[in-house]
Amino acid sequence: MENFQEYTLRNIQEQDCTLLKKMARDCGTLDVHTAYTYWVVSRFFADTSFVLCRGSEPVGYIMAIEVPEGVFIWQIGILKEYRGKGISALLISPVFEAARRRGANILLSIDEENAASNAAFRAFCQRQGLKMETCGDVKLRDAYDPTFSECEKLYCIHIE
Repeated sequence: MENFQEYTLRNIQEQDCTLLKKMARDCGTLDVHTAYTYWVVSRFFADTSFVLCRGSEPVGYIMAIEVPEGVFIWQIGILKEYRGKGISALLISPVFEAARRRGANILLSIDEENAASNAAFRAFCQRQGLKMETCGDVKLRDAYDPTFSECEKLYCIHIE
């Protein structure tokens, strides 16, 4: 069992934009965005976005943005060697707390084939006594890039 006392959580900061891009790339399974995109999130949505460190080493992050319907979890990344240890809850929990303080719901989208992400969010919701319900589909195509498609389920979690 992992010793969670070794981990510290902090809000992302503007100077984290290149770190977040590098971590997204190092995770190996995430869409990697521009440093500017990560700067926008760190500048305007730091209250709902966090970096998790083990000692001084960043090992994961979560980015969430405020939207009219609530708080949308945009991206969560955990370095490969730290997956499967239960630390996803350390990242998810503060976003849910931020949503609760705002009286907002949580929204997120997950690729149906992403079993790890599905399991992490479902387990977290179960422990919290919350329902994770499908509330739509994300189906994106790019007219200029026929190889691109994005198909995910949109989930709503009602915070009380």
